[in-house]
Amino acid sequence: MPASTVAPSTSRCPYDSGTGHFVCASATVSGLTLASWYELLDASGQRQAAFDASTTAAIHTVMDMSGTLTTSAVLGNVTMTRHSDQTLSGLLTGSHTLNGTGNSAESFATGGSTTSMTESETINNLVLAAANATAQWPLSGSITTMLGPGSGGSGGVTSQMTLTFNGTSVATMVTATGGVTVTCSIDLANPASPPSCH
Repeated sequence: MPASTVAPSTSRCPYDSGTGHFVCASATVSGLTLASWYELLDASGQRQAAFDASTTAAIHTVMDMSGTLTTSAVLGNVTMTRHSDQTLSGLLTGSHTLNGTGNSAESFATGGSTTSMTESETINNLVLAAANATAQWPLSGSITTMLGPGSGGSGGVTSQMTLTFNGTSVATMVTATGGVTVTCSIDLANPASPPSCH
């Protein structure tokens, strides 16, 4: 999500006065169908019919994806669903903050067996760097991801990962799996560098 006050295109997502949403045309790519809408909010949380750089305070977006993707002969067909709900606020200030939730479910049918898994995440007060800042790392906030087995198959144990930002390229990741917690420092500017964990 960019840290600039650029209005999404209304030609592809026309305004629906009945819902107050800008509803985007659905699209299907490689067996996956994507549907989405967004709404523009003023400082009091009221919907707006058009973007206004002087009064639009937040953009709320909702996305749903579903379908079956054909991959390799090893993985076979992957059936998945995905829902995302995010709000970018602070557009009237120099501090833009992203909050949101998302969840997905995937299943892989190979060799007569099914492996399924679920994933959910929470974006908590992720403060984005200003558009003209030299470094573009989040200034604060966190992203928590939960991975677990899905229904109708096996997907392993549940694992929770929380990535916390502090304005530098070094983020802290805490992973809890099967009662074991590991804390790591990750340099996002050097993805090939191994994390420092304890």
